[in-house]
Amino acid sequence: MIKPPKWLVYVCLTYLLGSVVVMTTSLFNSSQRVAESIPDYTWLFWKSYIVYLALISGGQVFTNYISDRVCAEKSSTKEWVSIIYGITVLYLVTVSVTLIMYFSIHCLIYYGLSKLRTRTNIPHFLLGLLLLLTIVFRQYFPKWVVPISDDYGSTSSYLEMIIFVLLYTRGISYCLDCVQTDYLYCNTDMFTFTKFIYYAFYAPYLYSGPIVTYKHFVKKVKINVNIYDYVLKILKILLVYFLVELCHKFLYVQSLAKRSQLLQVLPLSTVSALAFYSLQLFNSQYYIIYSITPLFTEFQGIEIVPTTFCIWRSVSFAEPWRYFDTGLYIWLKLYTSKPFDNILLKFIFPFAFVYIWHGGTWDIFIWTLGNFFILSIERFIFSRCSGWNSFHTRSIMLIFLGFIGYDTSLVFLLGWNTTLGINYTLFFTGFPHFPILVLLFCYSRAVVALWFFNFSKKKKHVK
Repeated sequence: MIKPPKWLVYVCLTYLLGSVVVMTTSLFNSSQRVAESIPDYTWLFWKSYIVYLALISGGQVFTNYISDRVCAEKSSTKEWVSIIYGITVLYLVTVSVTLIMYFSIHCLIYYGLSKLRTRTNIPHFLLGLLLLLTIVFRQYFPKWVVPISDDYGSTSSYLEMIIFVLLYTRGISYCLDCVQTDYLYCNTDMFTFTKFIYYAFYAPYLYSGPIVTYKHFVKKVKINVNIYDYVLKILKILLVYFLVELCHKFLYVQSLAKRSQLLQVLPLSTVSALAFYSLQLFNSQYYIIYSITPLFTEFQGIEIVPTTFCIWRSVSFAEPWRYFDTGLYIWLKLYTSKPFDNILLKFIFPFAFVYIWHGGTWDIFIWTLGNFFILSIERFIFSRCSGWNSFHTRSIMLIFLGFIGYDTSLVFLLGWNTTLGINYTLFFTGFPHFPILVLLFCYSRAVVALWFFNFSKKKKHVK
């Protein structure tokens, strides 16, 4: 039984709220003193990114509506209208005919791989992985081979890489779905060149998630939009947007976190607030971006992928991997784990792919390796230890595994040097009282998350 006592939940919840208030106040006071010297350009990019995403997705709905009215009985014509719209959007984003041609060549390669017949689909995946490697490690290839900007700090380079990395997920999804399906069935209307190009150039998914597999994309569901739920989703997005705006405009989280030299002069409560809000900021921005597109694609009968999961309510380390980005988890499970029979390869290969897919840097390597070991330890404990499901065992395990997990996430977000500076400041400069406060914070979070887990479970059971 993992149900915590009520009095402990109230105490932990009070401690959490008090800690957040203290951290927020300290971060606000510290950031205001140096606000003039830390202009925040990151949020300007994210705001424009969200606006463009909404406009592109809205334009896709309008284009589909017009094509439905004009050519209602010609599905291929409607698909080609959508493809032309996708090409137009791709040109407006990249302003490069060369990149559109390069994008089209990649599409042809993926379509050609889908026609390759082997005993397993591993060769298809590995050949597709070679294309991804040329994108990720493009600085080692001539410009005529990979015509993507290798200026890693620029917005254009980021968008171009995102476009091709997401194309890889769609290309491999189509290829392996086709190969895993019976050959005779593959020659039916479900797996045609037009449908694949429609899937590859679908504008709302060109440079943003959520990741949708090919079978989910072509499998049209009945459009049944509940107005109450729809308005509730919009209000949630606006609430999270307000939180992100608060972090950027008043707390300067992103700008302060990028200046590791300030960690030595900032108060300990401010440094801990930077770590807390950096994770919260990433989770919130991800939620907004991955919730915008489904608001529009829902009107087109595309099966909706569940929105981003809040990392603070997880009761196991595996939960953020499963529910934080559900589309990526489904993709990894179907195409990087399922093809292998060996249990070790089923576990190792998805992490190797995630390392390459996220950029292949040393910071990403530390994050991937840390997550691999934490999930391995958790899986071992869950499978071998009979008492893991008790409240005390689970809460203690969540303290240490959760703390290491958050630490590796900071390496992913802020880099190794900044994370090392935060840990040194909190656990050595603030020794002995501050490490105890951090561990109490992690324990309180674990207790409240376990209570919320039981409450949600009980609510579902009543329904």
